[in-house]
Amino acid sequence: MEEQTARPFSSDRGERGRAFPIAVIAAVLAALIAFAGLTVYALFRQREGYRQQLENLYHRSFYELNDDLNNLEVKLSKLMVASGGVEVIRYLNDVTRQTDAASVSLATLPASESTLLKLTKFVNQTGDFCNSLVSKVAEGGALSAEDLQTIEELYDISLTLSNEVGAMTEKINQGYLFTSHHENTLGTDPYLDENFSAIEDAETEYPSMIYDGPFSDALENIEPKGLPAEEVDRAGAEQNLRDQLAFLGELTVEYQKETDGLWATFDFQVTDAEGRSFFVQMTKRGGKVLLMDNMRKLDESQFSPEECVEKAEAFVRSLGFETLEGVWVSDYYGYAYVNLAPVENGVVYYPDLVKVIVARDTGEILGFEAKTYYTNHVARTLEEPKLTRLAARQTVFDSLDIESEKLTLIPLTGQTEVLCYEFYGTYRGLKYFVYVDASTGEEVNILRVIDSEQGSLVQ
Repeated sequence: MEEQTARPFSSDRGERGRAFPIAVIAAVLAALIAFAGLTVYALFRQREGYRQQLENLYHRSFYELNDDLNNLEVKLSKLMVASGGVEVIRYLNDVTRQTDAASVSLATLPASESTLLKLTKFVNQTGDFCNSLVSKVAEGGALSAEDLQTIEELYDISLTLSNEVGAMTEKINQGYLFTSHHENTLGTDPYLDENFSAIEDAETEYPSMIYDGPFSDALENIEPKGLPAEEVDRAGAEQNLRDQLAFLGELTVEYQKETDGLWATFDFQVTDAEGRSFFVQMTKRGGKVLLMDNMRKLDESQFSPEECVEKAEAFVRSLGFETLEGVWVSDYYGYAYVNLAPVENGVVYYPDLVKVIVARDTGEILGFEAKTYYTNHVARTLEEPKLTRLAARQTVFDSLDIESEKLTLIPLTGQTEVLCYEFYGTYRGLKYFVYVDASTGEEVNILRVIDSEQGSLVQ
C-alpha cells in the first residue's frame, strides 16, 4: 500500500485563515488609497477650477479698467480744449460717469489695500471735482484758470495711469497670471503695486469741498434713406453687380446666399479678370454694391497713405460716386483705411461716409463698405452760415494751434445734422477736431485723434 504523506488539517487551516484577512486588508487599503487619490484629484481639479474662475474675474476687471482709464484720458483731453458751456458740461458729465465705471473695475482687482486706496481716491476725486464744476457752469459761470490747471494735472495723471495699465495689459496677453502670487501675498499682486506708481507723487490740489476717420459710425442703425424703394431679384442683383463692377474686366460670379433684415442682400463670390476673388453684397433695395471684401496678408508697403487715398478716390468714382473725396486715412499694419465723404459747394457731408481699404503693398482695393452712405444720403438744402469762419474761430480754445478749417455737415444724436465749422489743431502734442455750429457759434463736438503703433482712430 502506497504510503501517503499526512498533512495535519489544523496546520493547513491556520495558514489559509491568516492569508484571508491579509488579502482583505490589502484590498481595503488599496481601495482607500484609490479613493483618497480620487478625492485629492477632485479637490485639486476643484481648486484649479476656482483659481481659473478667479483669474477670469481679475482679467475681466483689468481689461475693463484699461478701457475705463483710456476713455477717462480721452474725455479729460477734450475737456482741456472745450470752450462752449454746453460742451464743457457734457465732458464734465462724461468724466464723472467714466470715473464711476473705473471705481467698479477697481473694486475686484488683487492690488494691495494701500494701492487700491490711492487709485480709488484719485478716481473719486476726479469725478467729484468735475461734478462740482457742472453746477458752476450750468449757472452761467466759467471755468477759472485754477480749474483748468487742475484739469490738466488730472489729465497728466490719467495719461500715466493709462500707459501703465496698457503695459500691464500686454503682460496679461502674454500669459501673466494674477493668481500665481496668492500663496505668499495674501491674494494681492505685487506687479500691480509696483506699476501703479503714478499716484505716489501726485500733488494735485482739489477744492476744499472735495473730500480728498471722424463720424465713421454715424447713424448706421436706422432705416436706410439712401436706397431706392424698389427691390431687385437675384438675377437683377447679379446683372447690377456686373454693370457696376465692369471696370474690373470680365467677371465670374457665383451666387452664395441671401440675407434679410435691415440690410437685405444677395451675396456673391466674384472673380475678376486678374484672378482676384471678392465677396460682394448687393442690396435687394435698388441693387447697389454695399460691401466688398478681399482681405489678405500683406507684403512690405510700397504705397504711401496719400497714394492710397488717391486709389480709393479713383475706385469709388468707378463705382459712380462722383463727389466723394478722402477725408481721413489711417494706416493699420499696412492696410490703409480711407474714409471718403461727398464734398459739394465746399461743404463736407460727414453723415454720408464711404469706407475703402487699400493694400499698401500693391495698391489694390481690399475692402469697400457703403452702409453709412446709404443710411443717410438724401438731397439736402443747406442754409447759409450765419457766422463767418473768423467769428466761429474766435469761440475755439485760445491755445489750440489750428492747422486747418472747413465747413462741414456733421451728425448729432437723435438723427439730426448740423452745419458746422471744423477746426483741426493740436494742443500739448494732442490732435483735435473741434466743431462749432455755423449758425449759433456753439461748440457742439470735439473729437480726439488717437495715434498708436497700430494706426490712428478718431474718438
